[in-house]
Amino acid sequence: GKLIAICGGLQMLGQSLHDPQQLESNITEFKGLGLMPYSTQFEQHKRLTTQIGIINLSDYIPVKGYETAIIN
Repeated sequence: GKLIAICGGLQMLGQSLHDPQQLESNITEFKGLGLMPYSTQFEQHKRLTTQIGIINLSDYIPVKGYETAIIN
């Protein structure tokens, strides 16, 4: 099958979410669903950029969203 996950839904598929500075909530660590081999850590400084792509399910579906990158 195919799976499409967006934003927090994608983060939840990973092993865990870490928010040591409590930027998103007062919970500092949350266990993910463990379906994908990555973890997410929230950082205070981030850069958002627009991304455009195509999803190939039964037809080609254009998609547009943003990507978050950590700024060190």
